[in-house]
Amino acid sequence: MSSGASQVRMFWIVTIAAIALRLIHLWSVHGDPLFERLVMDAAFEDIRARGLLADSWPGSEPYVGAPLFPHLLAGLYAVFDGDRLAVRLVLVLVSALGAGLAALTAADLWGRRAGYMAGFLLAALWTHIHFSVELRAATVATTLVLWWIRLLPWTGSGPPRGLRMLAAGLVLGTSAVAVPGVLLVLPVLAWRLGRALPCRAVGLLLLILGLALPIAMTTISNGLRSGDPVPVAGGAGISFCRGNHPGADGRDVVVPGVGPAWPGTWEDAAAAAERDAGRQLTVPEIDRHYLRRGLAFWAEAPRTAARLYLRKLGLLLGAGERSDDGCIYARRAGSPLLKLPLLAGWAVLLCLAAVGWSRRDAASRARRPLLGVAAAYGAFLLLFTVDAASRLPLAAVLAVPAGAGLDALASAVGARRWTHGRVGPVVAMILLAVSLGDFLGFREHRGDESPFHRIALGDALAARGETEPAVAAYREALSIEDRHPHPHFDLVRDDLYGALGAALLEAGRTAEALQATERWVAAAPNAHAARLRLGNLLLEAGRAEEAEVQFEIVLRSDPGDRGAALGLAWLEVRKGRPGTALRRFQTLHRKRPGTDALFGAATCLEILDRDAEAEAALTEILTMEPQHARARDLLRALEAGGGQSSRR
Repeated sequence: MSSGASQVRMFWIVTIAAIALRLIHLWSVHGDPLFERLVMDAAFEDIRARGLLADSWPGSEPYVGAPLFPHLLAGLYAVFDGDRLAVRLVLVLVSALGAGLAALTAADLWGRRAGYMAGFLLAALWTHIHFSVELRAATVATTLVLWWIRLLPWTGSGPPRGLRMLAAGLVLGTSAVAVPGVLLVLPVLAWRLGRALPCRAVGLLLLILGLALPIAMTTISNGLRSGDPVPVAGGAGISFCRGNHPGADGRDVVVPGVGPAWPGTWEDAAAAAERDAGRQLTVPEIDRHYLRRGLAFWAEAPRTAARLYLRKLGLLLGAGERSDDGCIYARRAGSPLLKLPLLAGWAVLLCLAAVGWSRRDAASRARRPLLGVAAAYGAFLLLFTVDAASRLPLAAVLAVPAGAGLDALASAVGARRWTHGRVGPVVAMILLAVSLGDFLGFREHRGDESPFHRIALGDALAARGETEPAVAAYREALSIEDRHPHPHFDLVRDDLYGALGAALLEAGRTAEALQATERWVAAAPNAHAARLRLGNLLLEAGRAEEAEVQFEIVLRSDPGDRGAALGLAWLEVRKGRPGTALRRFQTLHRKRPGTDALFGAATCLEILDRDAEAEAALTEILTMEPQHARARDLLRALEAGGGQSSRR
């Protein structure tokens, strides 16, 4: 439908426009505390990438989680010496190329004007712009999906070249290493290619060969490291379970009996599975354990499961964008570009895509497989959980027919006549009503009703050393929770109170830190970390008896708790019994050597005027931890002959 030269021109016009929008966004948010601090999945990808560079990940186990993006990120870190801004510029280019690919595919199916409109719609999709500067796999996965869609012979106008089919398979296999759920589209592709290719045997064989190579490489890598030839990566069973259990809501990543399935909790989930099995399990066995739990939910509570999937379908079609950190709308509000109402959103793409697919012009049959790809990927999302990042590849696929829908509407306005029947507009109106209806119960875009944005902001400010603003952000998060209780606040409560207390102590506001910790204990009486901090603060305030109560409560629940035992030892120092405290510190150090107990012992030795032994203990501490400031200060005092008792 378009000449080669005009297609190249269209590709670069759309791609350059997309780059410009993404650079404007990057410039506007660069330096923002929320932008600079990596949280949730971005932090997880960063940790894995740096682990690859340090040869500390994945170790002797199979990959857990799709491995493509951390490898790409590690490579970019190596090239740019860890400069995240340079890495983000590369991701901006990758994202923009996706818009160009969408334009080319739409042009093949609906014509050049539809191609331009599809490309510009994706270029201006605000979530696509947002994720283009985030260190997340979504951007790369989206462009890979659009690339293999572009390479496949949708129009069936002739036998595709062998190298193109091989390339399509390689890109499809690589996208499966980024998002394994992409493999659910294989039945659609097999049906389409089996009907469309005159040389279907050769074409399919080349496609399968290309598809198998990236998957085989990761599988062999898993087998060589661990002895378990896990295809692509482990963790699918846990992901399925967190989206299929009685307490699931379709979006929150909580593993029943374990807690949030956020980065770093694989070990907790694995330990829970091993406790249930009564033995050590391999990664495939852990996945099968959680897969059985998810399937059991369907067998035991089919009505609850059916209602859950209806809710997931609502989330999938809904206009609201949900993120794992709860901050996507706060970050949108911080970007002058993303706040513009002219930028496209999910509801716009969904409705325009319905119109585009219903067009009654040439090659209509060639467009059906694209609908099958979208439906297959949507089914994959329904099996797990729905959020903005996981939905992004589907939005990009919808942008292709959405360009055709916008083209049809523009033509109808110009001709003052609609020639494509009623089905498309009716379906589009129904989808629009369902999608916008999502906002009736949506809270995430209301910054004054969700504490998670303020928690992330406080963490970012604290990491930058801006203690007072961090304290204000943490307190605002608690205030929001008091006004609008969140169903999953308990998952972050301890971290929030802990961070608030640490920030107050950093600011020298000990009395306020004590008050905040007392509130923490009242809210979570079984949280050992809360009682330990309260005990330590009470000890600092000279309220020894109250401190002792807190330590004893912890020890009654966990007799081996080291923090409580250390607290009681320091309590003996405060009571003027350094000899008794010394014996306790030494016992703790013998059980598990550590600078915490050793510093307590050194302090007691100094009080007892056993300076030579105290100096030896302090020297050992500095050997173990050269940056231990209190040990360094006490050693200097002893060496200067001014040994004076150090009180905790």
